[in-house]
Amino acid sequence: MRSNAPGECQSVVVPGITAPSSVACVRSLARRGIRTIVVSSDERTPAAKSRYCDEAVVVPSPYEDLLAYRDALQALAMRPDVRTIIPVREPDVYVLSKYRDEFSEHIGTPWPEMDTLARAQDRVELFEAAANADVGAPETVLCTELPESGEWIVKPRYSVLGDEYLDRYGPETCIAPPSTRYLETENDGTAPGTVAAAAATAGATATTSTTGTTRTAIDVNESVEDGSSNADTAVDSTGERVSTTSSTVTASSTATESTASTSSSTTETSASANTNTTTSTSTNTNTNTNTNANSGTADAPSLETLRTEMGHTPIRQEYVPTTDEYGFFALYDHGEPVATFQHRQRRGYSYAGGPSSYRESVWIPELERAGRALLDHLEWHGLAMVEFLRDEETGEFKLMEVNPRFWSSLPFSVQTGADFPYYYWLLAGDERERIDHDYEVGIGGHLVRGELLHLYSILTADVPLVEKPPFRTALWDICRSMATERRCDYLSRDDPRPFVRDLANAATEFDPR
Repeated sequence: MRSNAPGECQSVVVPGITAPSSVACVRSLARRGIRTIVVSSDERTPAAKSRYCDEAVVVPSPYEDLLAYRDALQALAMRPDVRTIIPVREPDVYVLSKYRDEFSEHIGTPWPEMDTLARAQDRVELFEAAANADVGAPETVLCTELPESGEWIVKPRYSVLGDEYLDRYGPETCIAPPSTRYLETENDGTAPGTVAAAAATAGATATTSTTGTTRTAIDVNESVEDGSSNADTAVDSTGERVSTTSSTVTASSTATESTASTSSSTTETSASANTNTTTSTSTNTNTNTNTNANSGTADAPSLETLRTEMGHTPIRQEYVPTTDEYGFFALYDHGEPVATFQHRQRRGYSYAGGPSSYRESVWIPELERAGRALLDHLEWHGLAMVEFLRDEETGEFKLMEVNPRFWSSLPFSVQTGADFPYYYWLLAGDERERIDHDYEVGIGGHLVRGELLHLYSILTADVPLVEKPPFRTALWDICRSMATERRCDYLSRDDPRPFVRDLANAATEFDPR
């Protein structure tokens, strides 16, 4: 890695996406005299409109050509003023880790090596690691058959689809996988159940009633953090919108019996041609199969259908009966924690849940132990957001997901005092000793667009299996929290343009259908 001379102006490369994390990085670092370079395939990115953006560079989309995106990043890395590149979405950390040795010749590389990253992006390996680290988690297995009873979710095994994980893809391919499906079957196994697409948004909360018991599942692709409230729009784990359809379809035990004997490897091979022709490498990936978004019902899918939709053999995970969602955020240095942060999600983009529109900072010893235990076991290096649900009966934190890059709610972390972009910058320059970490507990923060989308979902959406709250109650809750907790992700008195650009983008992408 190059060492810049004292006093020399240094720069940082920040991918510009629709999530607030890009703006948080630009504001945090520019205010400290660090030159910011925003790179994006979309000139409408809010970060490029910030007064703190010193340079904007148009680059290829990683979803359209990952190698071209890599080449663009490497060209910037070779500039003498650039110290590091910040990953803000799954394709960023994927390409940086995959070509880490090449990047390390020019810049600081505070992100994991590919083998370590794979243990986070491959959920089978992730939950095996959690078991070995004695971290609580719901039952998670490869979906080689549909269960005869119980409540489950089916979601992609990999958080990004590329040649490191699936042989049929070339190195230029990077695909955001489809959204989660919710699976419910009768306890006695005598009647068909339902398979529902993730409610309203990726990461949405779906509540089902079975013999008088309410259960909830939350898909966590920062889960959690970005997207739209429209029922036909979901998001990947970083804020890049992915087209999907919220629907409910029936699944029978006969479909299970007819496909359970098919091996995982055979299915992935046979599905490849279909996947390569129907799944776009751009972020607008249509994953709808035999569904009707208006009625919410469709023909019974087979296991083969689910595999084809996902583009590979997905995982099946049991429902966790709670909506109590927490995030553990960390920066690690070769297996050692440098800084950690926690928040509790209070409200999502949709009344069904989804990306965070309102959250509160917390510090819970049990959450700290669970998050550290997992990342310590992985010998982690770099950024990580670890998503947990808290079991209402036992109080145990159960792992949902690990996102190995900056999280969408990053502006709120910075507002509490946990300046992770600056910590990352220091670690990239071998200045870990200068990191002075602390944050304020018990305060809240909002994403205004997310709060508006939350209200919009109540007025217009009809999410299957989820009870809709009264509009007036939700409006009062939002007004009250915004009056007492005035921190906002985009809205800033000295830098208003990203907020305006974000609302304009939301209006442009609005689809009233």
